Amino acid sequence: MKKVNEFKISLMEKPKDFLVDEEGKGNYIIRSSGVFKVEEYLQNLDEDQQVSEDEYEKFLQGAMMAIYDNLLENNAEKSFDTVGLWITYKDGEILENAMDFSVLETFNEFGPDEVVPFLEFVKMTLPVNESEVS
Repeated sequence: MKKVNEFKISLMEKPKDFLVDEEGKGNYIIRSSGVFKVEEYLQNLDEDQQVSEDEYEKFLQGAMMAIYDNLLENNAEKSFDTVGLWITYKDGEILENAMDFSVLETFNEFGPDEVVPFLEFVKMTLPVNESEVS
């Protein structure tokens, strides 16, 4: 998997005049965000705490879920209908995506019990064969 420099997760709301531009990007109102500087965090770990190549993807998923869950817990009173994700790789490439919470709820309703809707959204954001890229 390509090394991630940082990622940002945002709870967002579509304004009444929501528009999507020619690149497929919308004009959301960001209600709350969490950023995790992966490389900075990993560089500050003690030698015995390092994350192996085999654990890297699971480590990222755990960090993303922790931030996502924290955002939901701490912003329950705010109005939002969409989650946004920005992944910045060490090489400078940035992936971004947004998904309406109603779609995540559909994953929950119709998907297998072991499916975690937010992590499915993350997987859909990554390029095909992302796990094969190093």
